[in-house]
Amino acid sequence: MDELKDLVCHKDADVLAGYLAKTENYSPLYKQVIIKTIRFAVDHPNLFHLVFLMENHNGINFEKLTIVYKDVIDRYYGILKNDCQLSDSGVRMIYKHSCVYVYGIGSMCAFRVCTFIDEQLNDTLGEVFNAMLMYIKAGKLNEKIPVPVMKKEKKKPIIQMTNAEQG
Repeated sequence: MDELKDLVCHKDADVLAGYLAKTENYSPLYKQVIIKTIRFAVDHPNLFHLVFLMENHNGINFEKLTIVYKDVIDRYYGILKNDCQLSDSGVRMIYKHSCVYVYGIGSMCAFRVCTFIDEQLNDTLGEVFNAMLMYIKAGKLNEKIPVPVMKKEKKKPIIQMTNAEQG
């Protein structure tokens, strides 16, 4: 069964590669790669599911997931470095966020939760990537982002004074 699954995944990867081959003449290339991957999800929802949404029985963290798709990731890293002149850590950050968009929007479109026209994808991705690029280029990549914490309740006074007593 695993051999069949591997064979199907390789065939799916070939179909996806065909979509990505149509991106070479675009700029910025990194954004067009994401749009084409989402278009692949819309056109081939079952293949998208097989290529990107295979269940990992034990679950794996994001870093291990990148090993599974090493060839695709290496290509995307190269595209980001060329398009954006980023450090390796900047490329990793944008790649991580790109995965969220590809998996999220791709899944919503593939399974007909909602639809996006290309203009919406272009605008949404442009806003996010421009913000990330400004963040990285401003040198904020290593800044710690605050973790949400529960606000402390204001203690009520034990004795409540009336307006007449206060005044």
